[in-house]
Amino acid sequence: MQANRSAQSVARHLNAVLRSELTAVNQYFSHILVLRARGDVQTAVALEPVNNADFPNAMRVIDHLIARGEHLELCSASESYARHLPVVSADRSRMIVADLQLETRLLATLETAAAALASSEDAVARRLVEDALSRRKPHIRWLRRQLRAAERERVPETAPFGAATEILNLLYARLIVQLEQSLAHAFILRHAGQTALADGMWSLSYDTMLHGKAIVDLFGGRGAAPDLRDVGEASALGRPNVGRDAAEIVALELTSTGRCRQLAEAAGIDFDGDDVAHACRELAAYYGALREWLTAESIIPSNDFPGTLRSFDKVYDTYVVEARVSG
Repeated sequence: MQANRSAQSVARHLNAVLRSELTAVNQYFSHILVLRARGDVQTAVALEPVNNADFPNAMRVIDHLIARGEHLELCSASESYARHLPVVSADRSRMIVADLQLETRLLATLETAAAALASSEDAVARRLVEDALSRRKPHIRWLRRQLRAAERERVPETAPFGAATEILNLLYARLIVQLEQSLAHAFILRHAGQTALADGMWSLSYDTMLHGKAIVDLFGGRGAAPDLRDVGEASALGRPNVGRDAAEIVALELTSTGRCRQLAEAAGIDFDGDDVAHACRELAAYYGALREWLTAESIIPSNDFPGTLRSFDKVYDTYVVEARVSG
């Protein structure tokens, strides 16, 4: 009985850490893209080390939860996923304030988890929490210094695409949901020995990340950023739902990618002959083509995006296996 309660406690705290780290990854990734689009490469580069450490740690948390036989809970059925969305701004001061608020919440989650797991026999869980915790306070101090310097800067918040801005905001939020869901499914399927399907899910997650980048770049080209504060009421947002076996995973992905396609099609209709219309139509075509792959196990469609992270085997060996050995 006691051992069961202890195992449940580990799983609960690791899921909380995972949720907080994924939100941090999404927010920092968004801000790095916005900063680069605005030409503030120095601040973007300064944010990258934290983001580049949090994402692999989140992957290791996912892997460890699955190895323990636990179910991943990226968003419970009783809550709105909107509360886990990144807070994005084109204004450097508001951006840093949002990051400080994010770090304060993440620090509290990690400190609670570290205290709860201090006496746990799960050394891997303790190390994963400690790794994430080690970056928080130095980064908070850096953010506070940046805030003092950024208070003199103000960028007005705008709707750069007029009335169509709202659906582009929703599309970006939906892509974040898709990215998290297919990422989790890649690890679940790998542990289940479904390597081909796992590789496809990893490719889907990777492509979705780059689709999201394309949307942020569209905003950044107009001196703006996606605003996700009001998308929570939209039923099309949904939440990442994590399946337990291949059949359930495929069914969930068919629904999820279908939502991405519908939103991209709707967004494309609102534009005519410009870069936004082209990007949305490409997204719609990609997620539409996924239905054939998911139902017939044909070759997964590709956007021909460049990237060194395309190989799931390489990612897994580098960020999970090697980290496990060195730890």
